[in-house]
Amino acid sequence: MDAIRILLVEDDKIDQLAFKRHVESEKLAYHYEMAKSLASAKAMLAMKSFDIIISDYNLGDGTAIDVCAIAKGTPLIIITGAGNEEIAVKALKSGAYDYIIKDAERNYLKVLPITVEKAVNSHRADKQMKMLLHAIMHISDSVYITDVNGTIRFANKAFYETYGYTAEETFGTSATHLGEQSEDGEWLHKRKDGSEFFVSLSKSIVKDQSGNVTAIVAVARDITERKKSEEALRTSEEKYRQFFDEDLAGAFISTPSGKLLSCNPSFARIFGFCSVDEALQYNLIALYPKSRVFAEVRDLVRLNKKLEHHELQLRRYDGTPVYIIQNIIGKFDAEGELQEIKGYIFDNTRHKLLEEQLRQAQKMESIGTLAGGIAHDFNNILAIIMGHATVMLKGDPELMKKANSVEAINRAVQRGAKLVKQILTFARRDEIVFEAVNLNHVIEELQKMLVETFPKMIDFVLKLDPALPTTIADQNQVHQALLNLCVNARDAMPNGGTVTIESVLVRGMFLRERYPEAHEHMYACIRVGDTGTGMAPDVVGRMFEPFFTTKEIGKGTGLGLAVVYGVTKSHRGFVDVTSQVGKGTTFTLYLPIRREEAELEGESEGTMTEANIGNETILVVEDEQMLLELVKGMLESKGYRVLAALDGVEAIDIYLKNKNEIGLVLTDLGLPKIDGWEAFQRMKEINPDVKVIFASGYIDQTLRDNLLNAGAMDLVGKPYMPDEILNRVREVIGSGAIAN
Repeated sequence: MDAIRILLVEDDKIDQLAFKRHVESEKLAYHYEMAKSLASAKAMLAMKSFDIIISDYNLGDGTAIDVCAIAKGTPLIIITGAGNEEIAVKALKSGAYDYIIKDAERNYLKVLPITVEKAVNSHRADKQMKMLLHAIMHISDSVYITDVNGTIRFANKAFYETYGYTAEETFGTSATHLGEQSEDGEWLHKRKDGSEFFVSLSKSIVKDQSGNVTAIVAVARDITERKKSEEALRTSEEKYRQFFDEDLAGAFISTPSGKLLSCNPSFARIFGFCSVDEALQYNLIALYPKSRVFAEVRDLVRLNKKLEHHELQLRRYDGTPVYIIQNIIGKFDAEGELQEIKGYIFDNTRHKLLEEQLRQAQKMESIGTLAGGIAHDFNNILAIIMGHATVMLKGDPELMKKANSVEAINRAVQRGAKLVKQILTFARRDEIVFEAVNLNHVIEELQKMLVETFPKMIDFVLKLDPALPTTIADQNQVHQALLNLCVNARDAMPNGGTVTIESVLVRGMFLRERYPEAHEHMYACIRVGDTGTGMAPDVVGRMFEPFFTTKEIGKGTGLGLAVVYGVTKSHRGFVDVTSQVGKGTTFTLYLPIRREEAELEGESEGTMTEANIGNETILVVEDEQMLLELVKGMLESKGYRVLAALDGVEAIDIYLKNKNEIGLVLTDLGLPKIDGWEAFQRMKEINPDVKVIFASGYIDQTLRDNLLNAGAMDLVGKPYMPDEILNRVREVIGSGAIAN
């Protein structure tokens, strides 16, 4: 169905916003405009047309009943909070299509799309019928339209002239009084004066959106025009057959036992059959996951006579799952026994896959938020350990004898910091350095390294597209992702095998059917395949989950593929996998080809040296008591005067009292009461020239940019070395700080 044009008449801003959010979240195919009053609605209807009007009952300058008067035949759905029968009757009598009760939780929005679709379909069907009536009014052949019971509801001018009846004599009578079918197959009809004449009679069935028969159009032509009539009938039948064959919905008729009696090509295509004839050789039950599921559907048809918008997972001819929405009608005999099952099936598989992708993305986003918080707290702990270990190395000479133990602590801390970085990478929370990257060169360098380090019984095959252009990417992250895939491939081939790495250029238009977010024109496709043990379907479904691994305890962290997922998503790319037990696995990465200049933010990595002695006043704000004492003691040992605060409120109070003495504020971002960002803003109100260095166990790129743009002097990631802090403090405070 084309996008539905809606006029929403609503004066309540909260309901307007709720409607907008519901349309966006459900991705409804609506083009809507809002009118906040009756007068506004009247003006908008004068300028343009809409498929449907949705109006709140009570408006500031009228009611939805007034909207009915200006609707100009456009179907109207009234939303009312009153919910009494009097208003309902009044609304329907005024010409409204339907009304919906507005509840406090706004759950009515969930049923609104169904009502909108039915109203629009009904209105469009009425319009089609009017167009049909207008088209046949002046046809030279006799035309009459009956309902499903054969009662005449309309006839054209040629009919009245040919049969001699008036409209009053025809409307509401049965078409059977016109005549009977003769032995030779033609129809023997009688005029009003009793004279008989033969006609060739062709009939067409009119159905609504659900496939229900709503009318029968009969065309009667004099036998002298037989040839012409037969040709027109063949043309009409051919058009109908073409429509039936090309219909995107799968139509079928079966017996209650599941034997297929008829189906169209779309039905065969949906279930993977080569032809209609092949499909008709199979029982409908074979397409259901279990026979009892078919029995349940059949019982529902027996009970309710029909099923509408019934969602179900079936399976194709080759066994792969297919998600369908079906509308089913039962045909019953005089005793009420089910004789046939007629249905229309819509393939909903792509929509289901998109829903699953959305759920996976939302799950990874939640994990990313959690990872950021873990990184902040864990890096605080590492900073305390690293700081004290460094102090020990520079302290009592007796402790120097234990330097190896202290150095081991430092190495362990560095390993912990790398683990945090890996967690942030899969969570797409680590800082990315974009630059021009030749992906083929990255693959070639990786292959050289792996040949030297992997077992000799593993072979490497490179199939690189020489036309692959450079793109803007983080070379280190791409290298890490490909390395993780190759390590997984190695572990999947304990007895040796082949790792194949391919690169090829792919157009974005070919990816959009599966990945609607593939907006770039071109993508670099990198495949890493192995000939290893492969993965079972249940493992494939969980492989990107962090800390999920099938390896033995101590042989894997479960972060390898999670990092691959995070790297790919941070580059706005996509990752796919195909695997078969015993035959190997292939991972495919799609990275966008972007040639625009990237803003590269490189931080200087100068050698840390012993910081100069200072005498300025520094305000240190840190909610970790041990870390606060460590930094305070470290700065005081270099001659600085240190004021300490454990939360943002205390920091502002101290700064207000000592603003003329404090030359620098060193503050954590995650503080109790009010965070470091808010404390910084309030300090700027006290002194616009305040100098601040932010420290945090986790700072994402967006926050980093905001802090620097707001005037922060520097940002330090935890865990940090004492000399690093001292050098940063000296660099910033030496640029014009106030000495005490």
